[in-house]
Amino acid sequence: THTLEVMQLNKKIKDSIVQKEDAVNKARQIASQKEETFDAILQNRESKINALNEDLAASKKMEIKLKKDMEVVQLKLSNTQSELLCEKDNVNEKNDRIKELKKAVDFQINSHMETSYKLLDAN
Repeated sequence: THTLEVMQLNKKIKDSIVQKEDAVNKARQIASQKEETFDAILQNRESKINALNEDLAASKKMEIKLKKDMEVVQLKLSNTQSELLCEKDNVNEKNDRIKELKKAVDFQINSHMETSYKLLDAN
């Protein structure tokens, strides 16, 4: 009976060891699955970060291009304003010349009218 008890105790110990090994294997399997899930999540986040970095780089390039375009537009605008001011000055000069010519014509017309009236009065 003593041998039988030892054998039963050994069987219980072996069964307990097998159960514990099964539990350890299940825990390792779960840990491995969690590690794979974590790796997948990490890769997904890295992909998103890379995509955001690419978007940021593209945005910076676009910003630089827009700044250059804006500088060109500002320069063209400045040149156009200068040209318009020159045109305005030219138009003002021409208007002044027209006024002077009009005064001269009016003066000549008035002179001719006076001369004509004098001639009419003399006759």
